[in-house]
Amino acid sequence: MDNNALGKAIRKARGDLSLRDYAKKIGISHTHLDSIEKGYDPRTGKPVTISLDTFVKLSDATGIPLEELLFMLKYNLNDLEAIEEKPATSRTPIESMLLRYFSNDASQFGKHLQAKIQEQVNSESNSSLLLEQMNELFNNVSKLSETEQKAFYTGLVKGIERWENEQKGE
Repeated sequence: MDNNALGKAIRKARGDLSLRDYAKKIGISHTHLDSIEKGYDPRTGKPVTISLDTFVKLSDATGIPLEELLFMLKYNLNDLEAIEEKPATSRTPIESMLLRYFSNDASQFGKHLQAKIQEQVNSESNSSLLLEQMNELFNNVSKLSETEQKAFYTGLVKGIERWENEQKGE
């Protein structure tokens, strides 16, 4: 797990506010916010532990959707497989949320993505080149494991939705 991307996003959202002021706005201690931004606890050198409640507070304060914050943790696929093997009663709230997030059927992501691509193809003058590139991409994706496909489609759909929102000025 790598909290660096998460820390950078939170630091960027904090802008010119001091660590103490932003922590107060979020509703957490400034030392915990400092640890989150660094990705580790400076007192112990160990990775920072973030509760689900804190993730919700961070999401509210930064405006970054909760799913994106969780995705920034960069759990790798081995982590997800290890979490899946744990009994449900021994999973942390974050681990349970990650499993729910990635457990959606990959075909749903594929169908959603296909519809989004078709919208773009209908508006592109060079649609045949785009279709060739997309076919090559999906042929490569089909060779991935189911867990890897889910992670790929999740990231891709989120990226497309974020791009669409940026185009709309949201």
